[in-house]
Amino acid sequence: NILAIVAMPIVSKAFYTVNEFDASTMTPPLGSGPYKIGRVAAGQTVEYERVADYWGSDLAVNRGLYNFNRIRIDFYIN
Repeated sequence: NILAIVAMPIVSKAFYTVNEFDASTMTPPLGSGPYKIGRVAAGQTVEYERVADYWGSDLAVNRGLYNFNRIRIDFYIN
């Protein structure tokens, strides 16, 4: 299915050579997006930090997006 291929992220071969793809790890893999994983408190908080030299920042489709230097997501047990 071509739509499934388009939705797949770009991943680091070097990272997954030493880490199993389906294994749990607290080491974030290298990505290609506008944010990278910063601080993590397992089960509590994940912080994303903006990548200053993100390759796609000047693309017309990204104009006006990714304006936050840090995004923090807190998890709460209900």
